[in-house]
Amino acid sequence: MNNTISINGKIVAYENGMTLKSIAGTYKNDRKGTIVLAILNGKLTELNKPIKQGDVIELLDTTTRDGYRTYQRSLSFVLVKAVQDLAAEKQAVQVRINFAINSGYYCEIEGVHINKAYVEKLKSRMDDIIAEDMPFIKKTVHLNKAREIFHAQGMKDKVKLFKYRKASNVNMYELDGLMDYFYGYMVPSTGMLNGFMLHIHNTGLVLQFAKRENPNEVAKYEPDMMLFQTLLDSMNWASVMDIFDVGSLNDLVADGKANETILVMEALMEKRIGGIADQIVEDIENRKFIFIAGPSSSGKTTFAHRLSIQMKAHGIKPNVISVDNYFKNREDTPKDADGKYDFECLEA
Repeated sequence: MNNTISINGKIVAYENGMTLKSIAGTYKNDRKGTIVLAILNGKLTELNKPIKQGDVIELLDTTTRDGYRTYQRSLSFVLVKAVQDLAAEKQAVQVRINFAINSGYYCEIEGVHINKAYVEKLKSRMDDIIAEDMPFIKKTVHLNKAREIFHAQGMKDKVKLFKYRKASNVNMYELDGLMDYFYGYMVPSTGMLNGFMLHIHNTGLVLQFAKRENPNEVAKYEPDMMLFQTLLDSMNWASVMDIFDVGSLNDLVADGKANETILVMEALMEKRIGGIADQIVEDIENRKFIFIAGPSSSGKTTFAHRLSIQMKAHGIKPNVISVDNYFKNREDTPKDADGKYDFECLEA
């Protein structure tokens, strides 16, 4: 017996017992990227979910924001699994996915000397895991059981993280015997993942992803070194206060050290701004304008005033000119396609 559902606005028939994954398979040739996720009746849903009469479905491939994040998240788990598979003593190695850099994730692996030979072995093992099409198995376990699992696997950061979790159960994923916890959904199996590279970078490596706009092509490895150094400095600042992960931050707050941490971070930032002021003053005769760029609400104006104070300490009297002072009146501001004021365009 056939029933009907709505897929991307069209009414289609389906057979009983079908899942979102089987439905996605019939549409794979219509998409630029691999279909990895769906919106089912208004909610993001993994493809293993069975469908029923009257469901409204929107299929998401890796060119969509949520689909691309699912691909990145799943591939990160494959990296963790491959590192564990190569380790002689599994508890002695830990993968830290520190931050995003351009089209990749900068990762460090504790207990491993990262060199060309190791990265080649790691890439080969990841390729094998993908070729074997291993399933990502979602499991709901009691919080205490989750802590036991992570303790046994040597994942100290997850043990600390769950120390403050209030819910009694937690959703975890298993990949060929390895359990882990992620902030979001996974693809059904590793065979749906393709397009990645590994590059040695600094003391770690970059997991380079495929392009979102062109999933069949791995993004070019062009790390922004200034951005990388800024992110690395931020990570090092946090380590000064023994903040290595969310669990560490929770420990610090619970110990009543939140205000002290804020003061230390403010002092570190002020020291950096003072260093910038020193560089400007060294050649002040040839530096008439200092431009500060960044997206809306990123702190440009606040930063400009703090830099101004540091320069005044050198006897310089700067004038702060904020772009905010040059916006047109609201009634003269252009609107975007959604009818909202577009403050980013030059015409504003």
